Amino acid sequence: ILTEMENIYKVDKSSVLRPNVLTYTSFIGGLARSRDQEKAIKAEEILKRMEKYEVKPDVVAYTCVINCWAKATSRRERQVAAIRSVRLLDEMEYLYTSQNLYNVKPSVITYNAVISAIGNSHDANAPELAEGILERMHHVSETGVIANMKPTTTTYNAVLHALSRAPRPQRATCAKRAEEI
Repeated sequence: ILTEMENIYKVDKSSVLRPNVLTYTSFIGGLARSRDQEKAIKAEEILKRMEKYEVKPDVVAYTCVINCWAKATSRRERQVAAIRSVRLLDEMEYLYTSQNLYNVKPSVITYNAVISAIGNSHDANAPELAEGILERMHHVSETGVIANMKPTTTTYNAVLHALSRAPRPQRATCAKRAEEI
Protein backbone atom coordinates (compact mmCIF):
# COMPACT_ATOMS: atom_id res chain seq x y z
CA ILE A 1 0.00 0.00 0.00
CA LEU A 2 2.85 2.37 0.85
CA THR A 3 4.49 1.75 -2.53
CA GLU A 4 1.16 2.36 -4.27
CA MET A 5 0.78 5.67 -2.41
CA GLU A 6 4.30 6.67 -3.44
CA ASN A 7 3.57 5.75 -7.06
CA ILE A 8 0.44 7.93 -7.00
CA TYR A 9 2.53 10.79 -5.58
CA LYS A 10 5.02 10.42 -8.44
CA VAL A 11 2.19 11.01 -10.92
CA ASP A 12 0.14 13.54 -8.94
CA LYS A 13 2.00 15.50 -6.24
CA SER A 14 -1.26 17.07 -5.05
CA SER A 15 -3.04 13.77 -4.46
CA VAL A 16 -4.75 13.23 -1.12
CA LEU A 17 -3.31 9.71 -1.20
CA ARG A 18 0.17 11.12 -0.72
CA PRO A 19 2.07 9.33 2.06
CA ASN A 20 2.76 11.48 5.12
CA VAL A 21 4.86 11.14 8.26
CA LEU A 22 2.12 9.10 9.97
CA THR A 23 1.99 6.67 7.03
CA TYR A 24 5.71 6.05 7.17
CA THR A 25 5.87 5.94 10.97
CA SER A 26 3.06 3.38 11.05
CA PHE A 27 5.00 1.23 8.60
CA ILE A 28 8.21 1.52 10.67
CA GLY A 29 6.25 0.69 13.84
CA GLY A 30 4.96 -2.44 12.12
CA LEU A 31 8.52 -3.41 11.24
CA ALA A 32 9.51 -3.05 14.92
CA ARG A 33 6.77 -5.50 15.89
CA SER A 34 7.61 -7.95 13.11
CA ARG A 35 9.86 -10.99 13.19
CA ASP A 36 11.70 -9.71 10.12
CA GLN A 37 15.43 -10.44 10.45
CA GLU A 38 16.40 -7.20 8.70
CA LYS A 39 13.81 -4.89 10.26
CA ALA A 40 16.22 -2.18 11.40
CA ILE A 41 17.97 -1.93 8.05
CA LYS A 42 14.58 -1.72 6.32
CA ALA A 43 13.42 0.91 8.82
CA GLU A 44 16.43 3.12 8.04
CA GLU A 45 15.70 2.70 4.33
CA ILE A 46 12.16 3.92 4.96
CA LEU A 47 13.57 6.97 6.76
CA LYS A 48 15.56 7.78 3.61
CA ARG A 49 12.53 7.09 1.41
CA MET A 50 10.55 9.66 3.37
CA GLU A 51 12.87 12.43 2.27
CA LYS A 52 12.72 11.21 -1.32
CA TYR A 53 8.95 11.79 -1.18
CA GLU A 54 9.33 15.16 0.55
CA VAL A 55 8.17 13.94 3.96
CA LYS A 56 10.23 15.23 6.90
CA PRO A 57 10.91 12.62 9.57
CA ASP A 58 9.93 13.69 13.08
CA VAL A 59 10.90 12.51 16.56
CA VAL A 60 8.42 9.63 16.36
CA ALA A 61 9.81 8.39 13.03
CA TYR A 62 13.41 8.53 14.26
CA THR A 63 12.50 6.89 17.58
CA CYS A 64 10.63 4.11 15.77
CA VAL A 65 13.74 3.38 13.69
CA ILE A 66 15.91 3.37 16.82
CA ASN A 67 13.37 1.02 18.40
CA CYS A 68 13.86 -1.34 15.44
CA TRP A 69 17.59 -1.35 16.21
CA ALA A 70 16.77 -2.08 19.87
CA LYS A 71 14.64 -5.06 18.81
CA ALA A 72 17.06 -6.38 16.19
CA THR A 73 17.37 -10.15 16.27
CA SER A 74 19.77 -10.94 13.46
CA ARG A 75 23.44 -11.18 14.34
CA ARG A 76 24.27 -8.82 11.49
CA GLU A 77 21.98 -6.09 12.81
CA ARG A 78 22.92 -6.57 16.47
CA GLN A 79 26.58 -6.08 15.62
CA VAL A 80 25.87 -2.54 14.38
CA ALA A 81 22.80 -1.65 16.47
CA ALA A 82 24.72 0.46 18.97
CA ILE A 83 26.56 2.48 16.34
CA ARG A 84 23.49 2.99 14.14
CA SER A 85 21.20 4.06 16.98
CA VAL A 86 23.78 6.51 18.38
CA ARG A 87 24.28 7.92 14.88
CA LEU A 88 20.53 8.54 14.57
CA LEU A 89 20.50 10.26 17.97
CA ASP A 90 23.47 12.41 16.88
CA GLU A 91 21.53 13.39 13.76
CA MET A 92 18.44 14.30 15.78
CA GLU A 93 20.42 16.38 18.27
CA TYR A 94 22.17 18.18 15.43
CA LEU A 95 18.93 18.93 13.58
CA TYR A 96 17.31 20.18 16.77
CA THR A 97 20.17 22.25 18.20
CA SER A 98 21.80 23.55 15.01
CA GLN A 99 18.97 23.65 12.51
CA ASN A 100 16.18 24.56 14.99
CA LEU A 101 13.99 21.69 13.76
CA TYR A 102 11.77 21.32 16.80
CA ASN A 103 9.84 18.36 15.40
CA VAL A 104 12.96 16.17 15.77
CA LYS A 105 13.77 17.14 19.37
CA PRO A 106 14.86 13.86 20.99
CA SER A 107 12.65 12.75 23.86
CA VAL A 108 13.44 10.71 26.96
CA ILE A 109 11.87 7.80 25.07
CA THR A 110 14.37 8.35 22.24
CA TYR A 111 17.34 8.23 24.61
CA ASN A 112 15.90 5.15 26.34
CA ALA A 113 15.51 3.40 22.97
CA VAL A 114 19.15 4.20 22.12
CA ILE A 115 20.33 2.76 25.44
CA SER A 116 18.19 -0.34 24.83
CA ALA A 117 19.67 -0.76 21.36
CA ILE A 118 23.13 -0.48 22.87
CA GLY A 119 22.31 -2.99 25.61
CA ASN A 120 20.88 -5.51 23.14
CA SER A 121 23.74 -5.08 20.69
CA HIS A 122 26.79 -7.27 20.32
CA ASP A 123 29.09 -4.29 20.80
CA ALA A 124 31.94 -5.02 23.22
CA ASN A 125 31.80 -1.38 24.37
CA ALA A 126 28.07 -1.50 25.16
CA PRO A 127 28.45 -0.80 28.90
CA GLU A 128 30.56 2.31 28.28
CA LEU A 129 28.31 3.47 25.44
CA ALA A 130 25.17 3.08 27.55
CA GLU A 131 26.69 5.04 30.42
CA GLY A 132 27.84 7.65 27.91
CA ILE A 133 24.26 8.17 26.73
CA LEU A 134 23.14 8.48 30.36
CA GLU A 135 25.83 11.12 30.97
CA ARG A 136 24.78 12.85 27.76
CA MET A 137 21.18 13.03 29.03
CA HIS A 138 22.40 14.61 32.27
CA HIS A 139 24.53 17.08 30.30
CA VAL A 140 21.83 18.24 27.87
CA SER A 141 19.36 18.55 30.72
CA GLU A 142 21.68 20.43 33.08
CA THR A 143 22.92 22.82 30.40
CA GLY A 144 19.45 23.39 28.99
CA VAL A 145 20.54 22.38 25.49
CA ILE A 146 17.53 20.05 25.44
CA ALA A 147 15.05 20.82 28.19
CA ASN A 148 13.25 18.19 30.28
CA MET A 149 15.71 15.43 29.53
CA LYS A 150 16.16 14.00 33.00
CA PRO A 151 16.73 10.24 33.05
CA THR A 152 13.86 8.11 34.33
CA THR A 153 13.71 4.75 36.05
CA THR A 154 13.42 3.20 32.58
CA THR A 155 16.63 4.95 31.57
CA TYR A 156 18.55 3.57 34.54
CA ASN A 157 17.09 0.09 34.02
CA ALA A 158 18.27 0.14 30.39
CA VAL A 159 21.79 1.15 31.50
CA LEU A 160 21.82 -1.59 34.14
CA HIS A 161 20.74 -4.08 31.48
CA ALA A 162 23.62 -2.99 29.24
CA LEU A 163 26.05 -3.36 32.16
CA SER A 164 24.68 -6.83 32.93
CA ARG A 165 25.50 -8.00 29.41
CA ALA A 166 29.17 -7.02 29.60
CA PRO A 167 31.74 -9.40 28.10
CA ARG A 168 33.31 -11.82 30.59
CA PRO A 169 36.52 -9.83 31.30
CA GLN A 170 34.50 -6.70 32.18
CA ARG A 171 31.79 -8.32 34.32
CA ALA A 172 33.26 -7.60 37.77
CA THR A 173 33.90 -3.95 36.91
CA CYS A 174 30.45 -3.57 35.38
CA ALA A 175 28.80 -5.23 38.38
CA LYS A 176 30.44 -2.69 40.70
CA ARG A 177 29.42 0.13 38.37
CA ALA A 178 25.83 -1.18 38.34
CA GLU A 179 25.77 -1.08 42.14
CA GLU A 180 27.02 2.51 42.07
CA ILE A 181 24.32 3.53 39.61
